[in-house]
Amino acid sequence: MAYIRKRRKKWQVVIRKKGHPYIAKSFTSYSLATSWAQESEANIAKGLFADMSEANQTTLRETLRANDLRVLKYGIILKSQACLLISKTSKKKAAQSGLPKSFF
Repeated sequence: MAYIRKRRKKWQVVIRKKGHPYIAKSFTSYSLATSWAQESEANIAKGLFADMSEANQTTLRETLRANDLRVLKYGIILKSQACLLISKTSKKKAAQSGLPKSFF
């Protein structure tokens, strides 16, 4: 069962259904809140609702550490030291091809 209440300047939808986790989400308008509540309740009834609470709390750092990934300059993500070597050779090839230095 979903219920909607006004909290400060937003509308909060709370869905509590037996056998499912407690779900709460806030919206700026009442119409968005009611449509999300109806859609979510229908998905729960069909068994299609995915609990995203853990995914929403996971940080990028935790994900990178869990998958043994490394972040280099300019946002390049590498999986291992071997990738780092490949990256350095690719950088040389890119420099020889005439790409601007800001690219690498």
